[in-house]
Amino acid sequence: MTEDIMLNFNESMFATQELELVKTNQLFIKPNKDIISCFDRAMSDLVGVIDFKEVVIGLFINTEEYETPYLVIGINSAIELSQCDEVLSNALYKHFTSHTKFSFIDLNADSELSKRLLLQGHMKGSN
Repeated sequence: MTEDIMLNFNESMFATQELELVKTNQLFIKPNKDIISCFDRAMSDLVGVIDFKEVVIGLFINTEEYETPYLVIGINSAIELSQCDEVLSNALYKHFTSHTKFSFIDLNADSELSKRLLLQGHMKGSN
């Protein structure tokens, strides 16, 4: 059984033989090759500007019913997230359309979101 099934498993499943997914473990999917390519170009523009220790990108899919999935970028850097956010946003919008939504999180934060992004996202420099 997958972790998502176990999160939603209860006794009523036996009677109805149906499973309703109320909770999910899968928060992110890896972006497609085009997004990764644009992201890599934006990151290469920042070589020598900011020293990122670790950068992970994922498409956040656990959105509300009418909300479009969006890109979450996890950052581990010696400088504050707000400074990274501003510099990285400027670089990203040179390679992405203006309607592309980005959200930035600190990978050092001990949160479920950062842990899931590390597990389910695309790490800069990996395939």
